[in-house]
Amino acid sequence: MLDFLQEIFFTFIIACQFGTDIFLLTSAFLGTYKCIQIYEANGGKLHFTDVLKMYGRKYLRLAPMLYLAFFVGWVITPRLKDSPAWPATNQLFYKCDQYWWAQILFIGNIVPFFVEVTCGCFYWAWIVYCDMQLYLLIPIFVVIYKKSRMAGILTQFILSAFSLILLMFVAQEYNLKAGPLSAEGYYMFANMTNKPWGKFASYALGVLLAFTYMDILSYRKIDNDNVKRECYPKIHILHTQAWISYIGALISLPLIPFTLLIGYDANKDPYQWTQLTDDAYYAFNKYIFMLCVTFLLLAVLVGHLNFLKVMFKNSYCRAGGKICFEASLVAPVMVTFLYFGQENSVYLSDPNSLIFGGGHIACMTLLGFMMYVFIEYPLNTGIKILTQGKLSHEPLLRAHFYQENPRQSDMMTDGTRQKLLDMLHKIKGIEQ
Repeated sequence: MLDFLQEIFFTFIIACQFGTDIFLLTSAFLGTYKCIQIYEANGGKLHFTDVLKMYGRKYLRLAPMLYLAFFVGWVITPRLKDSPAWPATNQLFYKCDQYWWAQILFIGNIVPFFVEVTCGCFYWAWIVYCDMQLYLLIPIFVVIYKKSRMAGILTQFILSAFSLILLMFVAQEYNLKAGPLSAEGYYMFANMTNKPWGKFASYALGVLLAFTYMDILSYRKIDNDNVKRECYPKIHILHTQAWISYIGALISLPLIPFTLLIGYDANKDPYQWTQLTDDAYYAFNKYIFMLCVTFLLLAVLVGHLNFLKVMFKNSYCRAGGKICFEASLVAPVMVTFLYFGQENSVYLSDPNSLIFGGGHIACMTLLGFMMYVFIEYPLNTGIKILTQGKLSHEPLLRAHFYQENPRQSDMMTDGTRQKLLDMLHKIKGIEQ
């Protein structure tokens, strides 16, 4: 097992944490897109009640499963004190008797401020907390953008620059090495990895992608090509010049594995790079990775790179995405139980470690599927019934859609059309 830490595959495993930034980018894109829809459906306004509804939906989507995984894990772990896994499992919920309330409030990544990478109270839920904390800013971003397009875009660039500078400063301050197994890596998780301000750059890319997508939708509504070219010249070029997307893909696709594996030498010897190189690695390597991912997504949105579009629409891919949340909440507990419950587990050979890893993935996938089918889906259905649509914007958005798309409205019956228009007027009247 100790030899496995020197292998390039281990470098890839460490770099898989970049996937959390893809998650935040996707969350920012979807949240911003939905918020802009609500803003436009309200006639260019975003009411306080709309913001509360957005926060309420987000909270109810995340909180039930998060609380369930936290409290069940916290209750079960003390019962394992006689097993070989006890020293490790005790670290999963370390000091939860003091900081359980921080998990309830979605601030477990901030309180306490310092948490070790493998020891703390439910410490691996930091990505959920970051997502919720950054989501609170989306209405502000949208209002700024709608009031001034330039100010909205500039805000995202400023936040990105602030995040990158902060990452470089933290790396310099704590002498962090690109190889996380160094002694200085002890400070990386608490001061860089699990804090929301270190994720501004990735989140801003998702927000900017949503702004661009709204322009793409407006571009597609225009019938005249000359007007399209005049109103949206850059988007018109991306739409009509497919070679730009393919050249960009040829650059982005090789860069993605390069950014994932560039730290291989640093993992083998954390002290062979200069400190300035280490600082630049933490500031720019992941950002380059995210820029590549963002360009590929943009190419799909403008109608190119159909192979990625087919992959995103694949039923298995979508099903896997639905169970990722549940699997991620229980993954550390399951890995700890399976791995440290074995005798002499630290001496596992490389092939056995890979087999063990495959078993972890299979078990987490199965458990995530069961949790989604038997717990999360019924819970979400029950919440929708109990709230009776009071947190939903769907009626408003549906009525606005048919008002903006008369061709679609013509396909409805007169009764359905009138019902939707009455609903739109009623909603706007209540909000006023």
